[in-house]
Amino acid sequence: MDTGGVDAYRDALLEHAEVVTPNLREAAMLCGVDVNDVKNHDDMLALAHQLLGFGSTWVLVKGAISRSARSPSAAPPTSWSVTVKSLSLTLSA
Repeated sequence: MDTGGVDAYRDALLEHAEVVTPNLREAAMLCGVDVNDVKNHDDMLALAHQLLGFGSTWVLVKGAISRSARSPSAAPPTSWSVTVKSLSLTLSA
């Protein structure tokens, strides 16, 4: 998506959404963050909180930390983050 599309989502659409469900790459793009800079659960949670600031009620950032952001020997990712206003839950497989 080009910059104009990202701006349209961020500035015109998200404030009207009850629930926003971007995958990790989309969340990073909407927040102006390089997805490779998202290295852990706290980084994902920061994206979710930033997305809440655009006006939606709930945010679900789906996915896992990218392989390029983890060490090559790291175990496969198994957690997803859910943020509902100030409540945060982590679900693990």
